[in-house]
Amino acid sequence: MPSNEGFDRKTFENVFPKTCTVCGKVYSTCDEFLSKTSSLDRGDLSQGPKNSVLAYRNCDCGSTLTIKLEDLRDYSPEGIKRREEFRKRLKQVKETEGLDDQEAVAKVKKEMGF
Repeated sequence: MPSNEGFDRKTFENVFPKTCTVCGKVYSTCDEFLSKTSSLDRGDLSQGPKNSVLAYRNCDCGSTLTIKLEDLRDYSPEGIKRREEFRKRLKQVKETEGLDDQEAVAKVKKEMGF
């Protein structure tokens, strides 16, 4: 999960506090949630509905907690530049290599270190 530097604070305001329904532990902030829970073996992120991202973490009690984040885009100048570079490279890969959308996205993500 990326840090929230460069992200609009509204991204996180409706997510926390997050309470574990099994043991009742409360995570007040995103930083606390990330530092006091553990990663899942299968990964922590998945695509949610309508441009959202679902983040999964394990509570100390073993329960899996999920948070839904609506917009994780980095709106800093560097973030905007990275998205522009990604779109440009994606177009190039699709045109020159004839890959479908999913293959092209995977290739460009790997090239750019995502």
